[in-house]
Amino acid sequence: MSNNLIDSTTFRILGELEENDSLRYVQLREKVGVADATLTNRLNALLDLDYVEVEAFYNKKGRNYFAYKLSQSGKSFVSQFKIPQLLRTLTV
Repeated sequence: MSNNLIDSTTFRILGELEENDSLRYVQLREKVGVADATLTNRLNALLDLDYVEVEAFYNKKGRNYFAYKLSQSGKSFVSQFKIPQLLRTLTV
């Protein structure tokens, strides 16, 4: 991940996924509070690093949607760097 992607936005994404098991894109965008381009950029980088996985779901109307969740590598990263504790210090 390039240095410009290691910031509080990336940490908030990882923190939200750690707290919520999996989130749809819209839910994640609302929780993190960033523009679509920023979220897409960060998610693509996290997917490339294998920190995040995508699950496809289908509703009763046959419409598909996607949810993002931490991969095992992502869970290890979050645990190793104590992301939830770091986020609490950033928001104080």
